[in-house]
Amino acid sequence: MSRKLVGSLIAICMVMTGFISNPANAATSTPVLLSDMNTSNEGSFPTEYVSHAGIIYLSAIDAQKGRELFSYNPTTGVKRVFDINPLGDSTPRSITVDPVHGLVFFIAEIAGRFYLYKLDISSGTFSAIHEYGCSIWVDQSTAEPEYMEIWQGNLYFYSCNADKAISMWKYQSGLSPVKLSFPEYEETERTGAYTFSIAAANSALYFAIGVSSNPGVIAVTNGESAEFVDALVGYTQINGMVGFDGDLIFSAAHQSVHDDVYLFDGSTVSYVDQINDGNSYIYAHNFTVIEDELYFAATNPGSSWPQLFKMDSARNIFPLELANIESGFYPNSIVALNGDVYFAGYDFTTYESFLYVYNGTLVSKVNGFPEIPRYNPYYLHNTAIVVGSKLFFSGRQTYDDAEVWSFVGENPAAIEVDLNAATSDSYINTAVSYNNSLYFEMQNTDEGDFVSQLWTLSDQNVPVPVAGTQNSDISFITSLSNGLYFWKSTADEGEKLWVIDQSGQAKVFANTNMSDPGSGGSITELDGKIFTDFDDQMHVIDQNGTVTTNPTDVTDIGSDKVAIGDNVYFRGSSESDGLGTEIYKWTGTGAAQLAVDIREGSESSYPFELTAFNSKLYFLAEDGTNSLNPYWGSMGAEYLYSLSQGGTLTKMSDTRCSWSCEDDNSLQDLKVVGSSLYATGRVNYGNQKLLKLNSNTGSFVTMKRNGQDIIGAGTFSNSPTFTTIETFVDGVGCVLHRLNADGTLTDLFSRKSDSCLSYGERTGVSDLYGNLYFNYQSPAYGKELHMLPGAGTPTKPGKISKLLLAKNGATKSSLKLTWKAPALTGGKAITDYKIEYSLNGKKWTVFKHKVSKLATITITKLKKKTKYFIRVSAINAKGTGTSITARFSTK
Repeated sequence: MSRKLVGSLIAICMVMTGFISNPANAATSTPVLLSDMNTSNEGSFPTEYVSHAGIIYLSAIDAQKGRELFSYNPTTGVKRVFDINPLGDSTPRSITVDPVHGLVFFIAEIAGRFYLYKLDISSGTFSAIHEYGCSIWVDQSTAEPEYMEIWQGNLYFYSCNADKAISMWKYQSGLSPVKLSFPEYEETERTGAYTFSIAAANSALYFAIGVSSNPGVIAVTNGESAEFVDALVGYTQINGMVGFDGDLIFSAAHQSVHDDVYLFDGSTVSYVDQINDGNSYIYAHNFTVIEDELYFAATNPGSSWPQLFKMDSARNIFPLELANIESGFYPNSIVALNGDVYFAGYDFTTYESFLYVYNGTLVSKVNGFPEIPRYNPYYLHNTAIVVGSKLFFSGRQTYDDAEVWSFVGENPAAIEVDLNAATSDSYINTAVSYNNSLYFEMQNTDEGDFVSQLWTLSDQNVPVPVAGTQNSDISFITSLSNGLYFWKSTADEGEKLWVIDQSGQAKVFANTNMSDPGSGGSITELDGKIFTDFDDQMHVIDQNGTVTTNPTDVTDIGSDKVAIGDNVYFRGSSESDGLGTEIYKWTGTGAAQLAVDIREGSESSYPFELTAFNSKLYFLAEDGTNSLNPYWGSMGAEYLYSLSQGGTLTKMSDTRCSWSCEDDNSLQDLKVVGSSLYATGRVNYGNQKLLKLNSNTGSFVTMKRNGQDIIGAGTFSNSPTFTTIETFVDGVGCVLHRLNADGTLTDLFSRKSDSCLSYGERTGVSDLYGNLYFNYQSPAYGKELHMLPGAGTPTKPGKISKLLLAKNGATKSSLKLTWKAPALTGGKAITDYKIEYSLNGKKWTVFKHKVSKLATITITKLKKKTKYFIRVSAINAKGTGTSITARFSTK
């Protein structure tokens, strides 16, 4: 990535963090999740726990912003400290607290570059105080990447410089970080990953860099300058250090002879030979001091797996005995609670990690606990912490739902906070509006990979399944004048054409008796009749469900069917005419006829993208010549054509390749908006762009906005009621625009880190009661049906709900009623309600009242002991919505 681009990204982040005061452009509207229909949890995978003043700071995956820095107050809850990297994860790590000054330090990443950040707890502000010159490579096997240490009120940390050398740095509050004089490690000298260790002992600060089998270096600083410790020269595999009872304890190998635990008292080094005979591989790390004892992970003689060891104040070292379990390996996150020592360890009987406890005698697994996720070892550090009388740790009950759990030492562990819930996709494939309702098909993952059901939205905008469509394959949902049509296929009944009529009932429309279930094709309408294909033939179905088959031998029916004038045009081929795959037309009676032989011979033209525009048929087809692209010159060229109802064929310019459209001209998604024909495609082998047909020249021109081409790899929606264009800027993200009838664009929503479409997929953007609905993949919930409130075409409001008699609301002459305002407001504010009453439900009287937005009314001047029909409807600037009726009685 270029420095210029990185600088731009950093500038963006600085704007968002408040370093620069220029306001960011806000999206026109924010999608609202309708319902998380697939509730398989996706975890936040918290780690790097530290605490200060009862508040936990941690690194976790947010449902919207990715892995960022969080704080958790058991009283007020969890919050994201800030979106450090608005373009993706910042992955905070090595989180360190300065309790004296109330500061939190951590490393975070933006666009591949690493920065040291400082958070001021009292003010809530944070700033980048240092940029790392390169990425620090850490030995992931130690699970202990110790970069930082607070000592004598200052922060000491490791950093790589612009020349990629590793050295020790010091940060004093209010000043810029300075590099200490310390022998540096060049990146080119490394043959393994780095291990870093910092520890305070003997009134000094020791720090070390180890590089696998390369010689490590240990130095000491008094806070002003640093120097080698002569007695500590020649040690390798330095895996950890800690100050313990006035001494420096560290793990290393000396002169490549053995690896073990050493003690340095400030002048001499002692080899603690109480684990083995001095020749085995110990590999000690995770040093943790609890009261007057030191706990750490090390390899037991005769074993290749680290387990928990203890060093007492007399410097005796021994492994902790396991309570009849072959587990407890790889100890990490060692903490104390109520006099016991807890740690996360690996269970070889289940191949999972759990919480273990050492009660002073034995190590045993804490029963009834969720699994602790086996992170990449880079994130194994600090996955548990004790705050007050409670142990917080990372746990999960299923594979991908790791969250923050808590434990008080007696009762079973309980979920403490769910940072990132329910992000699995619901696999919504099509969304179509019909008769003031939205219908969509959702895959049922519990029943199999290809089993789905039709769903709709209730009056309160809540998804509900359509009865009779469960455990089916639903396809080609199409909104037509007399109903919503779709193919429904089951293993027992085969595939049939279904319809939802204006009453909202789903039923079989035609018993197609397919010989090949799953062969139902697209659906269109002409003169009240339904045209579709199945069993590789065209069929017409009248409103009684009577099926008539095209009596000719036209087969290989294409997916596009277009009604123009008296005919439905479609792609097919006939063995009798020998003309290959061309365009045919059919009125629904008699035989289908050849509409045009594009290549005038027996060769196929393979027409597609059939579109009606200005009473003509527009489509793409091959003409037998080669592509204009020099690389793909041997492939067939595809041209844009128009065909009049009288049969006049007009050939336009070369628009699309036949093979790799990454490098060639291309055209797709022909779409009529207002009085113009649009498409998305490439011109002169460039980026995917929004194109508009120039009727005078017969070719497409690139549309512009603010003087710039509109680029992206998007597509038009397939909504019959609302026309939008979706683009992926630079091929990523979700950018939704409305393409207006006059050719202008209105921005509706933009989030470049999320997704609207999968490759080759059309999104079902539907307009209903002034809202836009579309399938959108957000970090919070996965790919689900989302709504853009007020972004659609304003309409009359939807129905109210829960029309009820208020408590003690009936008197001898009045009725006090309440209701719930419509969830679907029509995209305009509700300004009033129309109230009507009737004795017989046929003749209605309007109750006149003051204009009110309140969802309540008292109807007066009624007869005593009389039952009344009451109906209420909402009013907005577009008119009066559909009413709801109930019956109540006066006293």
